[in-house]
Amino acid sequence: MDKSISISTPLVPPPPPRKQGCIRSIFRLLCCCCVKNSLSIRTERKKFWVKIRDRLLKKKHFDQVYITLLNLYSHQHVISDLEKCQVSPDFRKKKREDLEFYVPQLCNLLLFGFLDHNEDLIRAVLEFCKTSFHFSHRVYWFLKSTDFSLLDLPGIDPDHLIESVEKVSQESHPIYLGKGTELFQLMVSMGMEFNLNSSKKSFSDILEEEPEDIAILRDLIHEYNLTGKVESDIPDKINPKYIPLNPFPKGNIVDGYHSTLWFVEKLTQISIRILHSPKKSETLKEELKELNQLLPACAYIPFNNPIARNCAVLHIIANEARVFTTKERAPYKICVEIFRPYEELLVLDPSKSASALDRRSASVPSVRSFHLNKTVIEEIKSETTDDGFDEIIKAIQKESETNRKHRETIDVARSRPPALSSSYIHYDRLSIFGQPGNGDLEAVYGGEEEDDQTDKEESIDETNKRAIFKESFKEMAERIRSKSPFGKLKTWDLLHIIVKSGDDLRQEQLAMQLISFFQQTWREKKLDLWLYAYDIIATGEGCGILECVPDAISIDGLKKDLPTDQKTLHHFFQMQFGGEKSKRSKRAKREFMKSLAGYSLLCYILQIKDRHNGNILIDRHGHLIHIDFGFMFSNSPGGNINFEKAPFKLTDEFERVLGGRRSKLFIEFRSLCVKGFIALKEKAEQIVLLVEMMRFGSGASLGCFVGGEEVTRGLRERLLPRESMSEGDCKEYINLLIDESLDNWTTRCYDRFQYCCQNIFY
Repeated sequence: MDKSISISTPLVPPPPPRKQGCIRSIFRLLCCCCVKNSLSIRTERKKFWVKIRDRLLKKKHFDQVYITLLNLYSHQHVISDLEKCQVSPDFRKKKREDLEFYVPQLCNLLLFGFLDHNEDLIRAVLEFCKTSFHFSHRVYWFLKSTDFSLLDLPGIDPDHLIESVEKVSQESHPIYLGKGTELFQLMVSMGMEFNLNSSKKSFSDILEEEPEDIAILRDLIHEYNLTGKVESDIPDKINPKYIPLNPFPKGNIVDGYHSTLWFVEKLTQISIRILHSPKKSETLKEELKELNQLLPACAYIPFNNPIARNCAVLHIIANEARVFTTKERAPYKICVEIFRPYEELLVLDPSKSASALDRRSASVPSVRSFHLNKTVIEEIKSETTDDGFDEIIKAIQKESETNRKHRETIDVARSRPPALSSSYIHYDRLSIFGQPGNGDLEAVYGGEEEDDQTDKEESIDETNKRAIFKESFKEMAERIRSKSPFGKLKTWDLLHIIVKSGDDLRQEQLAMQLISFFQQTWREKKLDLWLYAYDIIATGEGCGILECVPDAISIDGLKKDLPTDQKTLHHFFQMQFGGEKSKRSKRAKREFMKSLAGYSLLCYILQIKDRHNGNILIDRHGHLIHIDFGFMFSNSPGGNINFEKAPFKLTDEFERVLGGRRSKLFIEFRSLCVKGFIALKEKAEQIVLLVEMMRFGSGASLGCFVGGEEVTRGLRERLLPRESMSEGDCKEYINLLIDESLDNWTTRCYDRFQYCCQNIFY
């Protein structure tokens, strides 16, 4: 660990005491929970975690990060083990075994764990922030998204912790910040090969290209940002070293570390500003055009995939932006052009890139092993520490190799589900019960755009059975790329983002962490259950960004667009995928079955409620995708009356798509649910403790934890109904749940209620 962080005075002091009113003081005297002093409560929690740890580590084998986290919660001094853990994800693996995945649990412990060795843990976390700006940004956003005034006093001052994170992280911002030419020189000095066009050029020739190239590119970017299109001729190639990648500013302040933070903050502020505008869509486009004047910039999109992680933002397509109507918020969707500077300047010759990168990635040397241009090194190293610089160089090669190996996999996944046809956007239907943020995503995936939008499509009729899904993500990307001045870049890509404000996304973020864990568990076991884990990042109190689910529409929006006499999913599958015996139809129904199995288990185990058809999507491959997790565990619509009594939603319409309950596909659905449950049962304690780690401290203000200890007790009972269960017992248990869910009357009533009150089709 960097000794410069080890100082004698506390790194982060405790927070100042809060002023308490008379009523609060009396309440604390009368409340049985407050009679116990804080020391005894902490002692009880410590005993709880020690007991759990001793029991589990004798029976279960967990990955190194989880074992370390469990030891930390048990007040074990295992900082040396923590330092050995992988900080960032390895996208070659099916399972997340990195600290970044557990940032919420780690930060919650840091703030509310009251560890004896908290100073050492703070130093370790700050060191991780110093070596990984991705990790640092996740920590920063976790702290900024929590309203600590609603919680018990934490052990350390969150504001001071944020300042410490910012201070140490500013030393390790990525190399490409404002240094396109220098990065280019650095890569060449490393011995990397280049083939920027069909003809070979020497390095000196490339650096001495005519300065007109810079002027032409600058004029193109200015024209593109101003008008959203380019009338001038676009060059056949763009030299990436001439793209200005300066930090995204905040006023007159320019800072590399805060570049992405300020960019995301600007996006969420726009959502607030357009809320009260009478013409939201026009206002949104004007705001985005103004924002484009600050682009390109060295901001990246913080979603958890290698395409987004190492990107630089080039341009926001203002004319493709869509704002959606809700009563209290104005979420919107944007398309962002990005490219990956590291890879753009790596090997571009397809015949040589694979072997060259494989050779260089076999053993990653330190920066001192390369014959580097000394001037460039000194200039870049002046912005960071020696260790930090070495780490960045290693990260470049490691992540570039990962990107290359998995680019094809990612492209295939993305071609299934990130863009939503702009035609399917209907008025927001907020849950009649009054919910913690429900309705926004429903508006995005199934509602109409703002009234000043004029490009609405006609509905399907019997004579004109056009495709339900219009322009796919891939088709949209190709269209935009062909007209973009950046389209010639080798690593150009298009990302779709939903921006929200006025809504606490921390519970949605927790739900997505658990969905990702379920998904990883089934992938490990090579099971066919299907879930879609899209990124949700709470970036401030009541705001954040979400990854857009690609090529998907809500079932409610779908039914509103189908012909009057063909409004069932069965009709949709016939229209979209062909007859019962066609290969496309069989494949789509199988994908439907796999996703139905995955989300059925998910909804039961996490007790996800408010499952009307506005909160369930279907994509162009037949997958079901659930969204909006404002109600789970112990809270439910209508003031927690828990009207939806079925274990999960399994309507007769779903059953008919599978061919009926006696069909081969339905029998396979039952079997897959059993296998998926057995796999989750093996990870039961790990799932329960992930939730328990968030139930106290910062998670205490989340609606899903209103049930207190009953939340984790109920979760354990659903995962482990009995201590010892054979495969036959599991089969019987799951089949009973399926039978209880099939066309359950409470599901039917809830759907009809939402139709009568909110016009959500069932």
